[in-house]
Amino acid sequence: MPAEVTEYRQRAIREKTAGGGATSLEQMMNQLKIAGISKFPLIIKGDVQGSVRSDRGFAQQALDR
Repeated sequence: MPAEVTEYRQRAIREKTAGGGATSLEQMMNQLKIAGISKFPLIIKGDVQGSVRSDRGFAQQALDR
């Protein structure tokens, strides 16, 4: 029982700090733009040659909007 309470509290904290759910890259970029943040560190991990290039292109398009 105490472990379940601890797990519930930890999950509630994670959801609160993470915004409560999944966020797409486009949503994140829009939120940063609204906040006036133009530069931030972003790590893109790719497993197939060329996939990082396409992800970078998508991120750049989201910033340009």
